Amino acid sequence: LINSVLLLRPKLKLSLIKEFFKDSLIFSFSDFFLSIYAKISTVLLSFFANLHVVGIFSAAIKFTRIANIIPGQVKFAMLPTVYRILDDKDSKGARKRVFDIILKYMIIIATPSAILIYFFSGQIIYLLFGKKYELSVPLVQIFSLFIYFRFIATPFSLFFIGLHKHKNMLYCQASTTLFNIFLNILLIPRFASFGACYATIISEAFFVIILISIGRKYLIWSIPNTVKAFLKPTFSGALSLFLTAYFLDHINIFIRMLFLIFAYFLCLVLLKTFDKSDKELFKKIFIKNKDRNAIIT
Repeated sequence: LINSVLLLRPKLKLSLIKEFFKDSLIFSFSDFFLSIYAKISTVLLSFFANLHVVGIFSAAIKFTRIANIIPGQVKFAMLPTVYRILDDKDSKGARKRVFDIILKYMIIIATPSAILIYFFSGQIIYLLFGKKYELSVPLVQIFSLFIYFRFIATPFSLFFIGLHKHKNMLYCQASTTLFNIFLNILLIPRFASFGACYATIISEAFFVIILISIGRKYLIWSIPNTVKAFLKPTFSGALSLFLTAYFLDHINIFIRMLFLIFAYFLCLVLLKTFDKSDKELFKKIFIKNKDRNAIIT
């Protein structure tokens, strides 16, 4: 850094520092509120339960870190495209199209992810970590809903950022965190670690509902279209889960997981979830490898 300053001697625009710190402060608080749920629950749980219960709850949280991996990568990959499209006043149709694509595929990915974690978490935890973590299985199954909601929140939060509504989203996250604290204080004394799980799930669902409701005024999504996007993936997930549980109950876990995923995507195809535009999108991504901005538009 010192070398660059000495060699390039850039002209500093001090007026930009205020704007920089203002935005960075908003993003910092946003990340803080978004990732604090589990920490709040763990701290409050430690006041009402013994260390063994707190340890089991902390172990369950570790298995849900997948919730931040794919959504985070989607944000990093898509944010430049979203900024460009939202800043273009002549691309109102493209705005809705980009949002619909992101929401559609986040739901498609979120549904089997949540089902696999709920349905197979017991056997996976036993195989990978042994019997000592088996008490965390019911908690992990509950947290599968948290993973689902975290996936779903991604396209809405992404567009809030793209619309330069960081402060609005910060207020949503702050109110959700306060709601989470209230729920923890209310539920933990009665349900212990399960109460902490319920508080986290309800808070994340509350956050998604707030984003959807407040964001309607930007005319990019509507509640009927959003609900419609969930129908086919949800039906496909429920049907594939039923077929796997009914016909392959005593088969090897990995075979059942593969069958569930295969049945899920087969149902999506049969329900005509993927249209011509999806096929063109896949071709551009996997065959021609064009720039991502060109893929979406």
